[in-house]
Amino acid sequence: MRSDQKTVSITYRNVYGTDHAYPAPGCEVGRLFLLLTGKSTLRPRDLTAIRGLGYEVVVVAHVPEGVTA
Repeated sequence: MRSDQKTVSITYRNVYGTDHAYPAPGCEVGRLFLLLTGKSTLRPRDLTAIRGLGYEVVVVAHVPEGVTA
């Protein structure tokens, strides 16, 4: 990945059997997209729009609190 490339890092969490996309911890751009959408998660259509704006969406692993990786 190039350093000049725009990226949004997300993580998926399963909530009551449904997968939800959240901005990865420390991803300020992802948090700003949540502010724009007015939601607490990024929906598939949000991710499509983010890609359409020229951002690369990168999925990172979710590490629960208290677990060392």
